[in-house]
Amino acid sequence: MDFVIHFAISKSLDKKKNFQHDIKFAKKLFKFCKKNKIKCYYISSISAFKKNKSFYSQLKNKIEEIASRKDVKIIKPGMVWSNSPKSWFGNINNIVNKCFFFIPLIGNGENHIYLVNINDFIESLFAILKKKRNKRFVIHHKDTFSFKDIIKKICIKNNKVYILIPVPLILIFFIFKFLYKIRILSSSTYDSIRSYKYAKKHKFTGYEIINTSKSFIKY
Repeated sequence: MDFVIHFAISKSLDKKKNFQHDIKFAKKLFKFCKKNKIKCYYISSISAFKKNKSFYSQLKNKIEEIASRKDVKIIKPGMVWSNSPKSWFGNINNIVNKCFFFIPLIGNGENHIYLVNINDFIESLFAILKKKRNKRFVIHHKDTFSFKDIIKKICIKNNKVYILIPVPLILIFFIFKFLYKIRILSSSTYDSIRSYKYAKKHKFTGYEIINTSKSFIKY
């Protein structure tokens, strides 16, 4: 075995047992790799940083700290998108499809989101495996997109007629939290919305930046 690439996490991170399980698993895996001299790579996220208080970001940050101590290389991709929406992108796609005509925006919907096409991400990942010097990488397309831009593209893709309604942050997070509490909204979707609140542009100091070719414009 030459490489181990770790990116798996539990679905319901709001459950303490799942959160702690993922941390313990990462510790064991990194220790195993170091002991057996296997190169290990941890897939984190651009959305994972200290000021982001979502469950997802907190978990990724904690595992990044462990990875750094165990000489594990860290890779932070932007939001992964494809023609078969999954993960954060899939959650947003589901919300848009469930809305009828009127689609709520989180605030003005202008927060910056880094994106990367799934095929570009995989190609970049294999390229990183050949690199020997750097230990921290960022993968994304050079252009960021706003939440509003993403919603519009999803609507156009699905031939959906829409009107975007800006909703104040305080109000929309109250609504989503209520839907989450009564189990209409999944924990992962709720956490994705929480994470968006902290979305912004970054400087990526100390990281090798890999800019990908396929823009979200082509979705």
